[in-house]
Amino acid sequence: MKLIVAVVGLIICAACGARGPSYSEAEFPARTVTVSGEQFAYRVYIPPNRQEGAQLPVMLYLHGSNRHGTDNQSQLADLYENIEGFPQNWNFIVVVPQCRDNTFWAGPMMDQAIAALDATVKEFGGDEDRLYLAGYSMGGFGAWQTAITYPWKFAAIIPVAGGVEHIGEPSEHEKALLSAQAAAAASAPN
Repeated sequence: MKLIVAVVGLIICAACGARGPSYSEAEFPARTVTVSGEQFAYRVYIPPNRQEGAQLPVMLYLHGSNRHGTDNQSQLADLYENIEGFPQNWNFIVVVPQCRDNTFWAGPMMDQAIAALDATVKEFGGDEDRLYLAGYSMGGFGAWQTAITYPWKFAAIIPVAGGVEHIGEPSEHEKALLSAQAAAAASAPN
């Protein structure tokens, strides 16, 4: 009997842990933005030492494919570890949207990311001349595609482990999600 109780306890603990950590509203305020009639949730990081009225730089961070979903939590995991480990390096606002399952950072996902960035800049008085775009893996691909689509929006981009061209043969649905600028860049010989 004790063994059964212990096993059930372990299963319950594992199931609870499988959802991942929960990030506080104080550390990463949750926000929503509506694009084409659909609501998207995102999170924001505001440095705790921010001076009221200061115009801080703003970074849009696009997560990798292991953080897909709609929980508005898991997209923070890798970023959170970095912020907690090196808080002195994060004296800027970070916008962290979440890409839905079975898609990537193009089309509606790119539109919601840009809308979240614009809403954050407006709400927190971010510096529109110091907007940065970063992404890891799938987010690195998204960073390239977003920068190509919005070439004058960002002061710099930081794509990590991502490229312009899709890996493998993209489906017709995937091709349709690309902006005209990203599709042209992906098919350009240079």
